Amino acid sequence: MQTNILNLANYRVLKVEEAEHDYHVSVETQAPVVSCVYCQSEKVVGFGRREQLVKDLLMHGKRVGMYVSTRRLSDWIGKQSVKRTFASIVDEVGVVEGTVRSSFRDYVNGLEQHIRFETPKWMGSMRST
Repeated sequence: MQTNILNLANYRVLKVEEAEHDYHVSVETQAPVVSCVYCQSEKVVGFGRREQLVKDLLMHGKRVGMYVSTRRLSDWIGKQSVKRTFASIVDEVGVVEGTVRSSFRDYVNGLEQHIRFETPKWMGSMRST
């Protein structure tokens, strides 16, 4: 786990890359979104994953760019989609079905990297006489 070099309590640092003139810091938000930053509406609907670049204060004389990942909703949808219908998730969260399908596909692809599914070499039945 990376050290939180930004000293921002609401963000978890995932990765830090240093270039000649910049720091690129990948972070994940720890605080839930309460309202839209543009219209201040409290009816916030997430639409999958998105990475946003946010400029921060200089550090060690270098520019700092925070790449904020907003994956929490998508991860939750992926986990729910293996045990619930896509339509029920759409109704609960307020996203389109394509977003649920995409989150499901991402979740299953992630599982396949860690879990090995074994299938039988052949299937059949044995009859007893």
